[in-house]
Amino acid sequence: MIRIFCVFSFLFVSRLYAVEISAEAKKYFSNPEYSNVSISPSGRYLSYISPDPNLSLFVYDFDTGKVRSIAGRASSDDRNESMTFRAHKQDIVNPIWISDQYLIYEVVERDIESNGWFYSDADLTFSRRIGSAGYSSLLDRLPNDPSKFLVIDDKKESDKHFFPDVFLVDVKKTKRKLVVKNPGNVERWATDENGIVRLGVIDQGANYEFIYRVAEKSSWQKLDTPDSSRFLAMLDNGKLLLISAIIEGDTESLWIFNPIENKLVSKVSNDPEYDLISDVSRLLRSQDSNNLVGLLYHRDKPEIKWFNPTYKQFAEVINKLLPNTTNRIIGFNPKQRLVLAECWSDREPGFVCSYNLDNNQISPLLKYRPDIDAEKEHSKIPIKFASRDGQNIHGYVSIPRGQKGPHPLVVYSHGGPFTRDTFDWDPVVQFFSAAGYAVLQVNYRGSEGYGSHYCPKKIAEVAKISVNDVIDGINYLLQKGVADKNRVGFYGASFGGYITGGLASSGLDYGKCAASFAGVFDWIKQFKDWESDDPIWYGKNKHLYGDYTQQVEELNAVSPLFKADEVSIPFHLVHGKSDGRVSITQTKRYADALKQQEVSVKEEYYSWAIHGLPNETRRIEYFIKLLKFFEEHLE
Repeated sequence: MIRIFCVFSFLFVSRLYAVEISAEAKKYFSNPEYSNVSISPSGRYLSYISPDPNLSLFVYDFDTGKVRSIAGRASSDDRNESMTFRAHKQDIVNPIWISDQYLIYEVVERDIESNGWFYSDADLTFSRRIGSAGYSSLLDRLPNDPSKFLVIDDKKESDKHFFPDVFLVDVKKTKRKLVVKNPGNVERWATDENGIVRLGVIDQGANYEFIYRVAEKSSWQKLDTPDSSRFLAMLDNGKLLLISAIIEGDTESLWIFNPIENKLVSKVSNDPEYDLISDVSRLLRSQDSNNLVGLLYHRDKPEIKWFNPTYKQFAEVINKLLPNTTNRIIGFNPKQRLVLAECWSDREPGFVCSYNLDNNQISPLLKYRPDIDAEKEHSKIPIKFASRDGQNIHGYVSIPRGQKGPHPLVVYSHGGPFTRDTFDWDPVVQFFSAAGYAVLQVNYRGSEGYGSHYCPKKIAEVAKISVNDVIDGINYLLQKGVADKNRVGFYGASFGGYITGGLASSGLDYGKCAASFAGVFDWIKQFKDWESDDPIWYGKNKHLYGDYTQQVEELNAVSPLFKADEVSIPFHLVHGKSDGRVSITQTKRYADALKQQEVSVKEEYYSWAIHGLPNETRRIEYFIKLLKFFEEHLE
């Protein structure tokens, strides 16, 4: 009887624990309740995306208090307060207001690719396509005509590269009008305040080239901008350009360039330690005129530089009322005297609130993830440590609340490599921290945002030095007593999956298991795939890679596939069959090589997955399995 009771108790506890894991995974990896919040030009309407059950578009009318919605792809002239056309497995994302009367949005085939951009009226009574599936997007709205807007579109898929033409769309007519024909090499267009196309951006690989015209009928002229320049915005109705460039010092700063006189004018702003423009920076624009009002960039924590004095004034007031979050003003409702802001932190996924100018009160409007209690989430702690060659390396560590160290450690390496981890809420970090693990995120060299000295341009160099930087970060936490040397596991996706393979084959005296999603394990194979899949893109980015045929020995030396005989820890390998960025054969060949060395391998290949996990149900299932894998080997 005692034995039966013990077995029953074990099964009950195991089942209860499985339920808890499932609940935690759903909490962190389900689609947010609200996202993609946007304000109409007058401030009357608030649009957002919410699951219903597919991701659907909702519009809230501040004047009437009514909410309308549209889901999936629809085409109808019936006037319904809530449109519920639900196409098979389609989501709506990225709503953008072109006027108070109309907005556009993208329809995505769930888990696969864009089905194109559509436009609708503010009451969501109809939905019509604005261009070719997957190749259209908004360029600019026209301030003097709320029923017209400009789109970029390339109906041809030429070598899988995008050189768009510019079209004028009139919602009152069925046909579009060609405004600018692409000369064949412009990847991006920009307009002045009147909606006139005045600038074209040509990607030359190591640098960008710009063509400019002073008026709609003028001829295009090449600009002599500094090397490394990036176009950000037009100022003074196209008479000046805001660009970023590394001119003084080591970091990317903001500058004014005069395209009429074809010369650099002055420096606008800089940060001597951090790039103002990087992969994670964001230009902030006004809701009414779409003018540039600020810049969000990242130091160890997010920073916002406000260029507009009105935005800056209200931001200072809201920051005092909400000191524990980063607060971005997203718009105004003058009629109800409201300032609307988006707020978030390392522990708060995000919410939208209103600040009332009459009573100085903050009121919540939309909480992105209502099930998340920021007070119970785990903090990210910015860290800085010395690498083996004396460079200061940046990163973050999250430590389980209320537990004494040393802790079991999950080393979570970001992909890219030319991006970075930030001081924002991260579901992966929170999921593992809630399960009792410390989580290390290293912004290894190759990560953007820390100046040119921090970002080697050659992939082979980044591949080698990134693994060493992560190892130095682990050793730093071991020395500090944060991590338990006998309970360290490695995890990453894409380039982070490569780092995971590199760590597992580095001969470390710690590391009990490793997991990769869509990892790169053979660099020669990766370069060949890039070259064959998109030769134009590869040719322009060859300055990052060099001639891989002349680097075979060097690249093979850092490829985990050829170091499988140095791996002795269990591996969890997953790859999507629809991955168009990293071939599934990368993981399959690596799994075979590990099994030949009698390494324990759990491998799964998902037919629904691309280079990521967009499907909510499958994403939840994946992280449940991943946590169980780490628990099996780190407990």
